Amino acid sequence: MKELKLIGADLLEIVDESLDEVFGRGRKRVIYYYLDRIFDIKREEIPENFGKFLRSLEELFGGGAEIIKRVIMKKLDKKLLMEPTI
Repeated sequence: MKELKLIGADLLEIVDESLDEVFGRGRKRVIYYYLDRIFDIKREEIPENFGKFLRSLEELFGGGAEIIKRVIMKKLDKKLLMEPTI
């Protein structure tokens, strides 16, 4: 169970970094606000609701969500390539 939390924390960190990169810190907080108010997704719940999070981005930003998703996926790929395998 602890491994899942670590993976969730990594995913949340990647989402944070991606939103910072695309929008900047102040705007990231606004996006989290709307995700919570409109789509009932709290920031800390994103790892468990990642599909819902991505669909919410599509509803908020339309085709622009693809840019955000690409940044997230690039960071995920980079993170996964850096992780040691057992």
